[in-house]
Amino acid sequence: MVEGKIDMAARRQVTNKLRGQYRKASKADRSKILDRVVSTTGMGRSTARRMLTGPKLADPAEQVDGRALRARASAMTPGRCWSTCGH
Repeated sequence: MVEGKIDMAARRQVTNKLRGQYRKASKADRSKILDRVVSTTGMGRSTARRMLTGPKLADPAEQVDGRALRARASAMTPGRCWSTCGH
């Protein structure tokens, strides 16, 4: 992990927790919340604002467990490539 920054899972937790407060706060209070998120997470101000105003992000555990792994569409193996080229 880079010094002064936290991982994406922790960023999601912070922004999900503060999202409701941010939306209900006055402009001055939103600025304070935004400053706190920026200093805590190491994100840029515009990124933090987008995360606080956008849709709620899934918890990382839910996202990983909910993914369906797909097979690659068409893996071009050397033998398959040669046969396609007519060799």
